[in-house]
Amino acid sequence: MPIAKIVLDVLKPRELPLTGLVERLCQLEGIEAVSADVLEVDAMTETLKLTVEGSAVDVERVVKELDSMGCALRSVDSVTARSLKAGKR
Repeated sequence: MPIAKIVLDVLKPRELPLTGLVERLCQLEGIEAVSADVLEVDAMTETLKLTVEGSAVDVERVVKELDSMGCALRSVDSVTARSLKAGKR
């Protein structure tokens, strides 16, 4: 089943612009929308609630992309999948 939406708890370096992170994730195949909410800020990091939505979100690819930007995945808080049968009758 394709993953339609994931909500992640992510720790990002302060020097990485939030807009840059969101734009990079939006470039991944199968992703249609990304939103990021800053939950906490300290001297060197920001804690984010990151929501990634699309027709077929590749969770492993998203995590690799976050890692390449110096981010750390703290937890997967929510996952939504779509049935392949949903649109067929």
